[in-house]
Amino acid sequence: MWIVGYLVVPVLFQQLPTPQMAGSLAGVLFILLSWTGLIAALLLIVIYSIIDKAKWRFAVLLLITLFIAVNLFYLTPEIAALRELAGTLQKGTEIHSRFALLHGIASGIYLLVSLLGLLLVIRQPE
Repeated sequence: MWIVGYLVVPVLFQQLPTPQMAGSLAGVLFILLSWTGLIAALLLIVIYSIIDKAKWRFAVLLLITLFIAVNLFYLTPEIAALRELAGTLQKGTEIHSRFALLHGIASGIYLLVSLLGLLLVIRQPE
């Protein structure tokens, strides 16, 4: 998650000829990563409910699952639809502004999930 979001995607925007190409490829990577994260989080919820009685870990995994689901099932489709419309419009239009807002929210959720995942890695059960 850290490599894709904080290394690969910035390189795509730097190396590909247009931001639209980079954004489309980044979108595909984020969808694949979201499905992987959703499945992993659900599996960890089941595993930790059996082997670990720390309620905070369960709560963190539920939050991660919720945030990934919001990004995957709501924000990602909305952003993709707006990207198609905003690509031909000037900055400052209502569509472009909504795209920027939802993209910012999705980026914030991605950062939050990254940090919550790091917390789980650092605080492994003993």
